[in-house]
Amino acid sequence: MQHETKMENQSWLKKLARRLGPGHVVNLCFIVVLLFSTLLTWREVVVLEDAYISSQRNHLENVANALDKHLQYNVDKLIFLRNGMREALVAPLDFTSLRDAVTEFEQHRDEHAWKIELNRRRTLSVNGVSDALVSEGNLLSRENESLDNEITAALEVGYLLRLAHNTSSMVEQAMYVSRAGFYVSTQPTLFTRNVPTRYYGYVTQPWF
Repeated sequence: MQHETKMENQSWLKKLARRLGPGHVVNLCFIVVLLFSTLLTWREVVVLEDAYISSQRNHLENVANALDKHLQYNVDKLIFLRNGMREALVAPLDFTSLRDAVTEFEQHRDEHAWKIELNRRRTLSVNGVSDALVSEGNLLSRENESLDNEITAALEVGYLLRLAHNTSSMVEQAMYVSRAGFYVSTQPTLFTRNVPTRYYGYVTQPWF
């Protein structure tokens, strides 16, 4: 009985061997290798995808941190300039050049456009429009007791703006715009005739 079972097994193996010839064996091995290669490739893709997502997340976090620092730096700079303007309004420097600037303003305030400069290499110019143009604006007025102080303060802030402005920064320009009809900007107005257009471009902005 045991001998018969052994013979049957051998016969089954022979039949299997006849059915699975060398070509079938090669095909079977190829399918197995292809299956494992596909699994390994899929696993590698998953790992690379996770690594890419992690890298992008870290990059975005670094960019966000850099933008936050840059924004905070600009906010601190604006606060510094605002405080400097307040101090200059309350206690203006008693310089002859500043007093001369007030006198020059009184001489030119009726002109359609005017410019006051102290030193081009050290401070920014104050650019302004006439009393008549100021009177046309609902939000504009020169009826201000501290107008002379504001003129000198604008010149002082022009000096601070020139020092604080960095051409390599993301800030396009920094400016001080007064309701009394003048402004100071880190982007110079090359021609005096363009002052009114530029000033009204400022005062019609939503932030004014």
